Amino acid sequence: MTDTHEFTIYFEDLTEKAQRSLLIHAGMPNPAYMNWDVFPVATISLDEEDK
Repeated sequence: MTDTHEFTIYFEDLTEKAQRSLLIHAGMPNPAYMNWDVFPVATISLDEEDK
């Protein structure tokens, strides 16, 4: 059995430059349109055996 851990990245965790870039690429004027003010922009799953 493999232990899986999740690492979440939220919009507020990004630098201002990365935030602007993400909004431009998503075509969104505001992170609230994607609920990025509440939900993560990415979740990375890491398996314990991958370490």
